[in-house]
Amino acid sequence: MKKVNLAIVGCGVMGQMHAKYALECPGIHLQAVCDVREDSARNLAQTYDISGVYTDVEALLGDDKVHGVVLALPAGFRSDMAVKAFEAGKHVLVEKPVACHTRDVDRMIEACSDELVGACCSSRYRFPQGAQIAHDLIARGVLGQLRHIHCRGVRPVGEPPAAVPPVWRVNRKLNGGGIMINWGCYDLDYLLGITGWQIKPQLVLAQTWPVAEHLSDRVAPGSDAETHAVALVSCADGIVLTIERGESTSLPVQMAWQIVGSLGSLQLEMATEEGSDDAVITHYDTTDGQGIVSKEIWRGEIDHHLLHRGPIEDFARAILTGVPPKTSLKQARIIQQITAAIFASADRKTLVQIEDMAVSV
Repeated sequence: MKKVNLAIVGCGVMGQMHAKYALECPGIHLQAVCDVREDSARNLAQTYDISGVYTDVEALLGDDKVHGVVLALPAGFRSDMAVKAFEAGKHVLVEKPVACHTRDVDRMIEACSDELVGACCSSRYRFPQGAQIAHDLIARGVLGQLRHIHCRGVRPVGEPPAAVPPVWRVNRKLNGGGIMINWGCYDLDYLLGITGWQIKPQLVLAQTWPVAEHLSDRVAPGSDAETHAVALVSCADGIVLTIERGESTSLPVQMAWQIVGSLGSLQLEMATEEGSDDAVITHYDTTDGQGIVSKEIWRGEIDHHLLHRGPIEDFARAILTGVPPKTSLKQARIIQQITAAIFASADRKTLVQIEDMAVSV
């Protein structure tokens, strides 16, 4: 089988995950790893028998044996690397969120030639079978004219952490934001993806909140981003998108997506309890004259192996076959625009218009 030679940049938690699951993919050969911490790079290379070890990304990009790179480090460090990688003729898979700012995504798109693949890991939740079932039902017009796309993903505060939380996680400079950009990108990718990327956001009204003062030990010192956000997004064709994301909140856990149309709706539940892998998709129909009729159209376990293997396997497939990746950089740009507008609306305390939504995806 033909294989694509990939290199992983960033040998922390996510880099290790990419390496682990890449080995399950027959179309991937892990050619090299790179990290400014040489011991981290060498340890990962030794664990998975990877021959190439680099501490300088530009040296890595000069390796002709490397076809593509997986950028598995905080968003604040990725954009320049992605541009350099594209300019060096490498395919690029970026971890989520795609970037800290829309202008960074624009730079990446501009640098990515037609012969190269640029993709984002925000696609993770669209690899399980349920996502395809939902997509196909919506594409057949079973729900009628779409009206309301909704997400509520909130988790309560837990026990005090045993160690200081990661510095980048609730930090605008390093990550572009907090929970909304870190996990909201999954929600937006899922909802925009299963509706065929037909939703065209136009106006945003939002509010964000930092972690409550008495829970400040749940974030790293100096954290300046949100741990709770709510947004109302007005879209073309009379469609409304509402999204709420929160962690370390005073709310009980609730993890669900909804798609509401003129003829019916879908309730798409994520795992609702800590440690639970159950997910359910229910179709509510109004077309048979009997009021509302519910039908469970899919129930299954969340395959965490697939969630992590999916993006890198899909990336390699796109390189080898020319089939577009599950989430391209142009699609990730739309997610970034919505997120940026949410932050702008919350900061300015006003309605914000999303510009330039006509970019082809």
